[in-house]
Amino acid sequence: KITPSMHEIESCPSNSNRFYAAGGNSAYSANGDFYRSNDLGVSWTLLDSYNIRLSDIDVSPTNSNTVWRTHAQFDYTERVMTSFDAGVTWVDKTYNLPGIPMNAIEISSNGDAYVGSDLGMFYLANGSTEWIPFDNGLPIVPVTDIEIEGANLYISTFGRGVWKSDLYSTCSSDYFLTGDVSGHKI
Repeated sequence: KITPSMHEIESCPSNSNRFYAAGGNSAYSANGDFYRSNDLGVSWTLLDSYNIRLSDIDVSPTNSNTVWRTHAQFDYTERVMTSFDAGVTWVDKTYNLPGIPMNAIEISSNGDAYVGSDLGMFYLANGSTEWIPFDNGLPIVPVTDIEIEGANLYISTFGRGVWKSDLYSTCSSDYFLTGDVSGHKI
C-alpha cells in the first residue's frame, strides 16, 4: 500500500493497468521507496528503497517495462537511471551530465530523453551515451517539469515561467547554394 507521502506517480501510456510511484516523508525527502502496480493501483510492489532524493519518474510511451528516474542531490553520482525490466534492476544513464541535481525527465516516443536540471535542459538521443545541452533560447534556470505534446516540448522553470520548444533535431549538414558570384578583380 502506498503511504500518503508519495510525491511522484506515473502512468504507462502503453499499459493502462501499470503505474509507478515513489516518495518519502515529503517531496523533498532524501530517502524513500519506489513502487510498481500492475492492477490500476489495487496492489503495489516495493521495488527499491533509496537514500537519495528521487525527483521525477517517466515511462517510455511505447514500452511499460522501460522506466526512467532522476535524482536531485549534489552528492550522488547516479543522477539519471533507467530500468528495462519494470523497475527491478537499474542502469546509470548519467554519462557526462554535470554534477548538479536533475529535477525532471521526459521520454519521447522514439526513446530520446530530455532532462531538466538546476542549470537548464539536456538531451540524450536513443542509444547515445552523450548528453547534449539543449537550451534553445532558455536561460540558465532550474527546470522543474517537462512535458511532450506532439512535436512540442513544454518546460516549467523556477522563476522564468513556462517555455515551449520544438523537440531536439539536428541541423542538416548538406547545403546546396546556387547562383552567380560577381565582383571586382584586383
